Amino acid sequence: MVLRNYYLIYTYDPEKFAEYMDLYLFQGDEEWNWQSNEHWTDYQNMRARHQRTKMSHNLALGIMLLNRAVSAIDSAILSGKLNKHGTVYFSPSGTEGLMLNYQLDF
Repeated sequence: MVLRNYYLIYTYDPEKFAEYMDLYLFQGDEEWNWQSNEHWTDYQNMRARHQRTKMSHNLALGIMLLNRAVSAIDSAILSGKLNKHGTVYFSPSGTEGLMLNYQLDF
């Protein structure tokens, strides 16, 4: 990719790019191909399913942790302990959004 950018975008020398590709590409017995387009499609579908599953697991873990944090804050507010010893508030966190803060009072 770097050499493609160098030879075809920055210096625009397609002949040198073709020379490089001929010199370093796997060809003949070293070349590997899919058995059929069906096998290639199956592989693409399997990779897409894997990525969706991985994202779903990360999302589920994040939701569980967020639920636990909200639950702990809610129980502290309802029990009245939070109001006696500290306060919970949100403050800006740069350009990323909001930060949940808890301030203890002594």
